[in-house]
Amino acid sequence: MIDILNKHFQDTLRINKEQSGLVQAANYLAYFLLAIPAGLIAKKFGYKSGILLGLSLIAAGAFWFIPAVHIGTYWAFLLGLFVIAAGMTFLETIANPYATLLGPPESGPTRINIAQTTNGLGWILGPIVGGYFIFSSADGTNANSGLTTPYIGIGVFVVLLLVIFAVSSIPDLHAADESRSAATGDNRLKPTGTQQMWIALTLAAVCGLLYFFIVPILQVMWTLLQLNEALFQLAKYVLLVAAYVAAFLVVSKNWDLFRRKHFTFGVAAQFLYVAAQTGIFSFCVNYVLENDPGATRLQASRWLGAVGFVLFMVGRLCGSAVISQFKPERVLAHAQQVAEPVHVELLVLLFLDQLVRFSVQQSELDHSLGQHFNRMLL
Repeated sequence: MIDILNKHFQDTLRINKEQSGLVQAANYLAYFLLAIPAGLIAKKFGYKSGILLGLSLIAAGAFWFIPAVHIGTYWAFLLGLFVIAAGMTFLETIANPYATLLGPPESGPTRINIAQTTNGLGWILGPIVGGYFIFSSADGTNANSGLTTPYIGIGVFVVLLLVIFAVSSIPDLHAADESRSAATGDNRLKPTGTQQMWIALTLAAVCGLLYFFIVPILQVMWTLLQLNEALFQLAKYVLLVAAYVAAFLVVSKNWDLFRRKHFTFGVAAQFLYVAAQTGIFSFCVNYVLENDPGATRLQASRWLGAVGFVLFMVGRLCGSAVISQFKPERVLAHAQQVAEPVHVELLVLLFLDQLVRFSVQQSELDHSLGQHFNRMLL
């Protein structure tokens, strides 16, 4: 539902497109910051406890929109979105490896595919239902009042799910226990001196590239929060150095995982894919309104859900079927050859994107994470 909030906040808070992109920045920042802590919590307290914590965060973030509407400032809404995304981070970080353990290992990717395909229903209903309440609300001082109803609904549903999950007798596996059953000893590899040098140079290049993308986001956040501009230069370099050191330590400690080219390139491919997907989804409503002057915001949100995300879900199902018959790398290569010279409409592009991306990258990467998740935490 966050993909329709960009246009909504542009109109109600009088912000530009760049500033409205903080909706997605707040969302994915939670994933970046809390993915590893979520894994550590799963290791110490078990998968079930981690999932319960994730559901609690989602409910808290959803109910926060009640006071956020009364506060009426951008940071209040971004805080709610961040907390919800924090809960989603726990669920996605823990639930995917958990799904690989609830049954035969060879059918783990299939269980992940089935579970994540149901996400498509949420993608479809989110813009349609959310758009009905959000874009039908009054203008002026009550322009954001339409946010309350859908997020209260989300909060109530998640609380019910939390109670059901808490009382259910499902296996409460622990990462450390599963790790001991999967291996007889600590076979973790450590990078050599030469490998550490290449890790340092590679991460320096990556951080340097990301610098040009992240600094503008930090600048927008700094301005909106009305922080001291004199401290911005110092803050951005401190954050850059901290991110570099943290990345080096993570890669070095988990070298047995990062040395696997399929995993490393899979992470890079996921990063580029999410960047493209976020740009398309976030400004789809803007795209429709700017190219069809007769369309309304409500119609644009319905088209995103009923057309774009329906194709999104169909693409996932087709992708699973295709890679069950052909090698994933060949499917990916042929899809690139077909899509590259052809200029297709935005919503059809989403279908082709999901046809390949979901099953080829997500299922393989999740399966790899499911196998090595616990070793990373030790």
